[in-house]
Amino acid sequence: MDAPSRRYLPHPYAKASPSELKTIRRRVDIYAVMLTTAAVAFGIAGFQLSSMPGRLIGMSGMIACVFFATYLVDTAHGISNLLRSHKKPARAPEHAIDSPGIDLAA
Repeated sequence: MDAPSRRYLPHPYAKASPSELKTIRRRVDIYAVMLTTAAVAFGIAGFQLSSMPGRLIGMSGMIACVFFATYLVDTAHGISNLLRSHKKPARAPEHAIDSPGIDLAA
């Protein structure tokens, strides 16, 4: 039996233009900041509330917001990589210049 193909689905934003990618990245960053703020608020509420259900909701909300914000940060990193791939190719590295006073031929 042959091994399954290792082909991956293309990224949903792979064919987007750089300006569209920048817009999407900005939106993802805004959502990540909002979720991080919500995680802090849930955490404070979870520690300050006196009732057990309130603490449970606060801590659960904090954990959920942190995980989702982490996912969004990872998505933003992928979009940044796509933006870098759309840029023109980098120049070839220049040859290293020997430091003065060091004789490499010796």
